[in-house]
Amino acid sequence: MALVIRPQHRNRFHSLLTEMHRLRRRVFVERLGWRIPGDDGVHEIDDYDSGACLHLVSFAPDGRIAGSSRLTPSLEPNVTCNVLQAQIDRPLPRGEDIVEVSRLCVDHDQPEAVRREALKDLRLSQFELYRKHGWDKVLCVAYVRSMQPWIRAGGRIEVIGSPTTFPGDKEPSFAVLMAGTDEGDAVVERHVGQVGGRLLDPLADPSLLDRFGDKRAA
Repeated sequence: MALVIRPQHRNRFHSLLTEMHRLRRRVFVERLGWRIPGDDGVHEIDDYDSGACLHLVSFAPDGRIAGSSRLTPSLEPNVTCNVLQAQIDRPLPRGEDIVEVSRLCVDHDQPEAVRREALKDLRLSQFELYRKHGWDKVLCVAYVRSMQPWIRAGGRIEVIGSPTTFPGDKEPSFAVLMAGTDEGDAVVERHVGQVGGRLLDPLADPSLLDRFGDKRAA
């Protein structure tokens, strides 16, 4: 399962977000060697973790955060369009039907089975959010290895510009626009293994605020 943290609930989920930012630093700075401005030595957080973005966090059996991702409507400020565009040699698209996805990661201190389940939870929950918000295209920066499963499942990928090796990366990546096909859920099922049923959304179930939120912020 994965919990969506919307802007209006950030204060209530402050502790979860702090844990998420610590995980992101372990993954992106310590493990992958990214050089990120403003690194405080503990958290990986940037200017795009505020505003209109939604955070997704998935949980390990022990209750710790096992993975996370960030979704931002592409018409709002986002890291791909506002920062990475300078290193991409074609204009990046924006639109009401496009969502930008960034900072997808899992906790490599967890066993492989937990990591796989966390990634599945995040992907399924992302697809549920796409449907809820009317997003039918996803803008992101991806490695070839991460694009291949989506292509094999029958989804479409438009590569935007030339491959780019960003600071701290060891292999090139591509800006891509991902879309499904007319088969819709069938593509998701082939890609992830099932359709829906993983998203925890406090807008639909307010009890999640008490279940996962900080009691002091209630």
